[in-house]
Amino acid sequence: LVHSLAFPFFPMVPIDPNNQNKGIEAEAKKEPPPKKVAFCALFRYATPMDMALVYGGCIFSFISGAARCANMFAFSSALNDLSATENMAEMLQNSMMLLVYIALVLSTCMGLAHYLVSLVAVKQVERIRVMFFKSVLRQDMNFFDARKPGELSVMLGENTQAIYMGLSKKLVEAFSSVASGFFGLAAAFYFSWEMSLVLLAFVPVIGLTAAVTFTLAGGDKMLQRQKAYADAQAVASEAIDSIRTVMSFG
Repeated sequence: LVHSLAFPFFPMVPIDPNNQNKGIEAEAKKEPPPKKVAFCALFRYATPMDMALVYGGCIFSFISGAARCANMFAFSSALNDLSATENMAEMLQNSMMLLVYIALVLSTCMGLAHYLVSLVAVKQVERIRVMFFKSVLRQDMNFFDARKPGELSVMLGENTQAIYMGLSKKLVEAFSSVASGFFGLAAAFYFSWEMSLVLLAFVPVIGLTAAVTFTLAGGDKMLQRQKAYADAQAVASEAIDSIRTVMSFG
């Protein structure tokens, strides 16, 4: 039940009493790689109430992104008021009050967005961990013999943490960034569409440069890091067990 979210499914492999070692090696070789799923599949265990909270958090996040664009225009208006020759104090006071109102809306919406979405993310991760643990308990000894000590705990911790980040912080930041980009682009075309078109011509170059940099840096190292942690924990567990054995004999 959990494999489609972050890690491979653990099939029930029958034990061959005649050749168990061969079965262990075959299981280790035939283990499929992790499958990628759609983002919406991460909410398959969510209740209607959870989805309502997520939608509310996304709406608040979108509003906070729009408030960021409004904040820039209010700050620009305040700077223009400083150069006014008449009624500068009154005009500057109005601009400051507008900045205060925008700050209140921005902080409130962003706080509610993080709270609601993070609350749902915690519930989803808890359900995934419980179902993963139940799935592990249904496996036979052949399954555990094919894995190193501590590999399952590292797998569970790394993957569920990645799911939590994707369902909470990253989701809020994504909606906020989309709103900021949309309203910022609309405002740019409103004030100067010629300059906006010139700047948009550089967007593909910036995106290509970022993609090349990410690829040259090694890309996503999550699977390699997870395997390294599992190997390190296996070595540490075996070392501690050996120390306990030696100490038990005096």
